[in-house]
Amino acid sequence: MLHVDRGEDPAFGELAIFFARSFFRRVLVSEGLAGLLEIRVDLAPDVFEFGVDQAFLPRLFEKFAQAGPDVGRAQGGLGLGLSLVRGIVALHGGTVTATSDGRGQGSTFIVRLPSASAPLPVAATPVPGEHRAEPLTVVVVDDNDDNVTMLAALLGLDGHTVRTARSGREALALAEEVRPDVMLIDLGMPDLDGVEVCRRLRATPHGRAMLLVAQTGFGQAQDRERTRAAGFDGHLTKPVEVEELRRMLSRARTPQ
Repeated sequence: MLHVDRGEDPAFGELAIFFARSFFRRVLVSEGLAGLLEIRVDLAPDVFEFGVDQAFLPRLFEKFAQAGPDVGRAQGGLGLGLSLVRGIVALHGGTVTATSDGRGQGSTFIVRLPSASAPLPVAATPVPGEHRAEPLTVVVVDDNDDNVTMLAALLGLDGHTVRTARSGREALALAEEVRPDVMLIDLGMPDLDGVEVCRRLRATPHGRAMLLVAQTGFGQAQDRERTRAAGFDGHLTKPVEVEELRRMLSRARTPQ
């Protein structure tokens, strides 16, 4: 069940839906103290054999943080999901915390965000003239729906026009149709990987002029060398940091 108390704040409804898709559990949104909205996600032990060791809780939202294999875990991951959650919440001037009594005991995740009627924190106010580049047309390529949705949202907030593709072949077709200024390309896709997509784009007149940026969960020196050799202009490590993304986009040419 999804319950949103503040319908006039659509951004928080979107965040609640994101949590619902991520955790497959009831999500409650309510107005708390001091103009804060609270999104509470409970993972009950009678539904999920899930919980977090007390010693691991401080690291839960770090990049690549993994507590170890769980019994019945369907598939592994890179340990990026909760770090992505923290990033998108921080973009809205909020915080996310988690509590748990231990493995198998369930967990509670709480997001606190300023309401529409509350003033944003001073730190969230942009500096005049900062990050005010001309809007770009950006294509986000990733077979992970959540990654695509969040990147598209971040770029849209900065005023860019965003198109998305979920496969390498779809990305090539979209590049031919749209002729974007920038393409953010995931490396690990099932049909054509990001390296091959980059190589094919560079072989076309329109692709040679684009800013092509690899996005991947791996950021070691050999990973960056591989993308550079393939023809990428830049390399972003997931979860993508907002400021790093903005700096990368500043290298794109002003749209004609």
